[in-house]
Amino acid sequence: MFAQTPVTGKVTNEKQEPLGGVSVGIKGATSATVTDQEGNYTITATPEQILVFSSVGYASKEVAVGNEKTINVQLAVSAVDLGEVVVVGYGTQQRKDLTGAVSVVKAADVKKRQATSVAEAMQGLATGIKVRGGGQPGSEAQIQIRGLKNVSNSNPLYVIDGLITTANRDFNPNDIESIQILKDASAAAIYGSRAANGVVIITTRKGKEGPMKIDFSAKSGIQIMPRYELAGTEEFKRLNYMAYDNAGVARQKLDTTVNTNWQDEAYRTGNINDLNLSFSGGGKNGSYLTSLGYFGNRGTVISTGFDRFSFRVNSQGSKGIFSIGENLAITNAKTDEMGGNPVLDVVRLLPTIPVYNADNPGGFGYGDEAKARTFATNPVAIANLIAQTNENLRLRGNIWSELKFASWLKYRLNLGYETSRDHYKFSVSRGTGP
Repeated sequence: MFAQTPVTGKVTNEKQEPLGGVSVGIKGATSATVTDQEGNYTITATPEQILVFSSVGYASKEVAVGNEKTINVQLAVSAVDLGEVVVVGYGTQQRKDLTGAVSVVKAADVKKRQATSVAEAMQGLATGIKVRGGGQPGSEAQIQIRGLKNVSNSNPLYVIDGLITTANRDFNPNDIESIQILKDASAAAIYGSRAANGVVIITTRKGKEGPMKIDFSAKSGIQIMPRYELAGTEEFKRLNYMAYDNAGVARQKLDTTVNTNWQDEAYRTGNINDLNLSFSGGGKNGSYLTSLGYFGNRGTVISTGFDRFSFRVNSQGSKGIFSIGENLAITNAKTDEMGGNPVLDVVRLLPTIPVYNADNPGGFGYGDEAKARTFATNPVAIANLIAQTNENLRLRGNIWSELKFASWLKYRLNLGYETSRDHYKFSVSRGTGP
């Protein structure tokens, strides 16, 4: 067995400049250290072990220790990061040639999440991006790029396959191939004042050369609502009577035969199901992709939910210097909504109020001046007496053609079209209880 000995050295870049904060670890072990501001490090290792040097923006390097006591290492800039192609408004560029502030979100990271919209899926995946979700199934998250710039509307401009549109709950995040976020003023030079809050450029998936490829993914999860330890009838009666006695007034009449747990009545275990199926393929002169998707979210509050069905066809072909293609997407999204604020109501409702009461209009229990004073509304009554849905059918797509005269000169024509039909339903019925 080899004895451990200290190994020292210095880490520099290709310009012989010291690199601070470089991680120096032993392959297959947990021990590690980092270089100081002068690039120096010290670590204990045995001759048969291998040192691993890694830093953001640089290619990792492995060096065998052997009998060396001093190991100096030079790290090269990561060619993968600098050579990455980034889509901007007027074409594509390599990352090393960019002068504006651009963030790239990996499509693989987006697809790992069960998110209603693109904004929710991007949360935490890019710097300078703040996402705030609504919480209710089908709610559309708000996204802020580098802070709030416009009081009336903080959402950025979305560009999908060259078409200026939206990417809210009626867009399937699983169709994404790449996402680029333009965060600085240079975006305004391309899209004008509409880009004041930033631009999110989305490219959808395309078919690749080869035989037909069938992809299927299924994700499922559950959701629960946090619970509070609220007072039951006995504890509420004691505290209520104490308050009236201390005030020197007659006690409020309470129906102590009722002990309602309003959290049990209003909350339930929610679930999310995300199913996607796609067919893709192509040859040297063309490719195609067809995808089908379903996203369903049964809310954690009764009478809430969201369902989205999506269909997409992307195809393209080329002959010589001429290329043509199309991107077409059809989605239908429906949200079951609930009026009021049930999360607040379950805290304000009293345990002495019954869920159902045949003596009341509609057959449901509610507070009254004689027995139970409350400002809350019965969420079970709202769920049964009020039907509130918001449905949206959207069709969007574009047809493009391109003439490529040389590697540095091409002409592209892009024609886009978008239409939608919204149907909002709100009806109130007079119930009779269970």
